Amino acid sequence: MTKMNNHNENPSFEDLLFDLNSPIEENRKKAVMLLVKTCDNQAIPHLNRLAADDESPSLRFLAKQGIFLLKSKLAARSNSGPVQKESIPQQRYTVQQISSMLEGEPETRLTAINYVNGNINLEYYTVIKNRIPLESDAEITARLIRTISKFGIQSDVHFLRQFIRSESYKIRFETASVLADYASNDAYGLLILFLLDPAEELQQLVLASLKLYGLNSVILLIESVFKTKDEDKLEAAVVLTGHLGNQGIRLLEKALSIDIPRIRERVLDILHSLAMLNFPRAVDLYEKYSGAPETATQDTFAFKKGEVSGFIHDFKKIKKFEKSLFTVEEVTDKEIIPLLKSRDRDSNIQGISMASQYRKFELVDHLVDLLSKSPDTVVKGQCLKALATIGGHKFLAILSKGLKSRFPEIRASSVSAMKIISSSESLAMVIPLLDDDSPEVRAAAVLCLADHPNIDIIKTITGMVHSDNRDMQRSGFHVLANLEDRRSISLLIALKKSSDPALADLAENTLQVMAGNGNIFAQAVLDGRTISDLILSD
Repeated sequence: MTKMNNHNENPSFEDLLFDLNSPIEENRKKAVMLLVKTCDNQAIPHLNRLAADDESPSLRFLAKQGIFLLKSKLAARSNSGPVQKESIPQQRYTVQQISSMLEGEPETRLTAINYVNGNINLEYYTVIKNRIPLESDAEITARLIRTISKFGIQSDVHFLRQFIRSESYKIRFETASVLADYASNDAYGLLILFLLDPAEELQQLVLASLKLYGLNSVILLIESVFKTKDEDKLEAAVVLTGHLGNQGIRLLEKALSIDIPRIRERVLDILHSLAMLNFPRAVDLYEKYSGAPETATQDTFAFKKGEVSGFIHDFKKIKKFEKSLFTVEEVTDKEIIPLLKSRDRDSNIQGISMASQYRKFELVDHLVDLLSKSPDTVVKGQCLKALATIGGHKFLAILSKGLKSRFPEIRASSVSAMKIISSSESLAMVIPLLDDDSPEVRAAAVLCLADHPNIDIIKTITGMVHSDNRDMQRSGFHVLANLEDRRSISLLIALKKSSDPALADLAENTLQVMAGNGNIFAQAVLDGRTISDLILSD
């Protein structure tokens, strides 16, 4: 028996330490994750012991990640001030009352925020979001940012960009923390902007989050940013490459083709730092593109790393690039294979994640074996997505079988796998699932095929929202809220007038979510204007 079995909701710090010594690996794993969430620096020596001595490779790996993230959060929060505990009032507040309270005194505004935090409901979403840009108190703004994130609406990450350069450290810290929690490609694309932040603690928080994102995902993120014209993102991506060691140097070479003086100068600056740390390819590239005389450059980089500090003004700036961000995460096949062969569900998922993260093509046979033998639908789904990530189109035949599974969870995962591949052939295989009986599968298929030129997505969504199955209805509205298609507004206008009160309410709430995300047509409907009026006024 474990301590946490007796304290399921709020295990104490002592309970977690007790379970950290449990003979059951699953209990130790849960204890590690909960200790990181405590943000208590007393957890670090206990996690260090586990990272060094535990018999399980996956737990040693998890403990190292936890230590890195915990230290970064502690460093960042040391400057963010004490965190106030939220007391949840028992009184029921309407949207209008919450809106009025947010206009009141600071204590009243905090009461409203605390209430919404304890009663997350879509009806409060718009009033909370609209208050954030108007709030003058930095601490309350930070609390509002944290609250809006609890609604889980991914498009809010773009709304948060306006706070990345706030003068308030508290606001910047909360924005970075929330973006890290969203853990989406768009969120990480903005999170890297904090690498340009003057606060080193925030830079470390970003790097800790990116470690959990994974090396291959970070590389793909950088490559996608290099295709944009957003100079701030470009500069942040260049800085990030400096933390990737030799993998980053390959990306820096690509970045040299970006025809923006500010970015080119930053690339050369990072290459210079890496060259001073004796990365041979960085030396060659710096010599080639900096315009410095070859002999002088060779002399510059002739000394050993330990002697660098005597020749430069800011050794600290260069030293931070000495160790690759992902060095601690390097794992061998021998560490992953036992996880894939284990009969423990969480061990399987951990092994699949590691195989996918490092694009371990040599472990494909083990993934296929686990896919065929595991009775767990979540494990099977994760295997399908890992195969798509590692081998893409090569495994299309295997992945297509998942689309025909009798389990909706596996069909939905297979749709996600096909989206990862995103070839014309893989997307064509998803089309039949637009008529799937499962709300989860049909919603996944709609979002997967949203940009397909030959598919009438609105027709499919119309069928979903008019379904007698309430779960199917809600899935349809969820898709509408996340679908950037003007035709969806016309559908919502009609649904808003429905004789079914539940259907009309769902349409109203969806329009509010879309308007809160900056959809001008949804806002026009809520304001009582017609779409044609809006077009004419524009």
